[in-house]
Amino acid sequence: MATREILIQICLVITFIHCVDSQAFSSIRNLEIIYAEEGKLLEALRDFVNRSTKEGLSVADNITSFLNNVEESRSHVQDVEQWMGTPINALNFVCRVVTRWEKTMASLGCDAYRETEAFQDLTRVWTAAKKNTNYWPTLLDKQQIYKSILRLWKMYDLNHVDILSGKIGKSQTEPLSSSQVIEMVKYSKYGNMVYNGVVLIQALHDRRMNTKLDIDNSVSEQELDIELASAYADYRYPEKVIDIMSKYEDSDERLVQLRYNNLVRRAYELPVRHRRNEVTPPKRNWAKDRIQHKLLCNGDMRRAVESPSMKCLYRNTRMKYYTVKEEIVHENPRISIFYDLISEQEIWQLRNLADNQMKQSVSSEEDRNWAKHRVSQSAWKAGSEDSLLAKLNRRIHLTTGFKTGHGDASSQMDQYEITNYGVGGMYESHFDCRSKSTWVNIEQVPETYRKQVNTETDRMATWMFYLSSVEEGGATVFPRLGVRVPVTKGVALFWSNMDKTGSVDERLLNAECPVIHGSKWTAKKWISYEENFPASSRTS
Repeated sequence: MATREILIQICLVITFIHCVDSQAFSSIRNLEIIYAEEGKLLEALRDFVNRSTKEGLSVADNITSFLNNVEESRSHVQDVEQWMGTPINALNFVCRVVTRWEKTMASLGCDAYRETEAFQDLTRVWTAAKKNTNYWPTLLDKQQIYKSILRLWKMYDLNHVDILSGKIGKSQTEPLSSSQVIEMVKYSKYGNMVYNGVVLIQALHDRRMNTKLDIDNSVSEQELDIELASAYADYRYPEKVIDIMSKYEDSDERLVQLRYNNLVRRAYELPVRHRRNEVTPPKRNWAKDRIQHKLLCNGDMRRAVESPSMKCLYRNTRMKYYTVKEEIVHENPRISIFYDLISEQEIWQLRNLADNQMKQSVSSEEDRNWAKHRVSQSAWKAGSEDSLLAKLNRRIHLTTGFKTGHGDASSQMDQYEITNYGVGGMYESHFDCRSKSTWVNIEQVPETYRKQVNTETDRMATWMFYLSSVEEGGATVFPRLGVRVPVTKGVALFWSNMDKTGSVDERLLNAECPVIHGSKWTAKKWISYEENFPASSRTS
């Protein structure tokens, strides 16, 4: 490797070290912020090129080409939130930031004009953009977006040829490149999706044989053959491995021979009874709740009001002559949708409250595999911190009759969880009440925090405002009740998790379906069991 290339690699390693904690993929809002920062970077890079040229310094063609390509790509984006809500757009953007921008800046920083004033100004903008590691994406974000696309494929039974061509659900964007497909296949191995990896890379191979796309030029025919054979080896289909690799059997290249021998050995090392001789979809041995969860997520997209089983009424409140519009989604247990209890202006106020304060949503500090269960970021805000939240608390109290406060203002029970979902954002099936949470092991919670998770301070009811609509996917579902509620901006969903004796209603298992296209925002408020049913008032 040339000295210049070695220096570039060193610079890349150094830049990655400073931003290893990012979770940008788990919030579309975070990606919007990064997109705005890229706009500043683009302006600074253009200024650097112009000033360097005036000073008689030559700027490499790859720098100007990159600059022009990024400007061209951004010129077609009208609504950043909507554009970033398309998973492949988000993938392409993150790939551009963590690969092409990093490499471009590393090559500049390791070149002759790094001491110029123009470069120093560009470096200041670059450093400022990366200063907040909660936002700036890393290789982890790219990996997780690939996994999110695979999850969408699995949950919604998407067509792999559509994914290859850049179509997920109803949204169409740029096709995946050969290198992107190879990366996705790599991550499919770790998600027990080797079938998906095989059919995807086979479709890529077919595309390459039948069409000529510029995005395929970065991967050689030999490299694609090796990756295809490797996928079939992982799938335990030895005949296909031999079929693909036979043309390399007598190769003079030592490395190709080694790869050939390794793949053939892998293909045949398994006993005959475990080998496959065709490619077929896997049989899912899913639990009933998981099957129902998937069926509900794949249900039709009609509004709940169109279903004949729904009931609409004007509900009396604690204030005389004041009624609210209620739509009963399910009678027993009761799940309701309320309308016209939050305005457009208030929705934007809530979303603005969460800005710059959002962190990865997790259900337990011990859960290190949070991305498998929940892909979103949240900010917690108490009613005492903002007059709007206090106002919303009063509306919820008037509507439900339940007290919305809590004796401990620092408790999550006194706060709203304002959440924005990320690429393919979702929340797996769970119970809202802490004493029944599938993610919290009370024995692992430090003793000083156990009061927050016991029945005395449990979440007896859930109120959730939808702060956005989404183009596709993202519904709230109740697998054990067969209930599915699409995301509709401005409505509120309400249900009780417990009765007044403290018994948990296990029928209220709920989940948030993966978002196919869009940016999903919610604001949750939990009703405290302790505040509404203190020990002195409970029946034995």
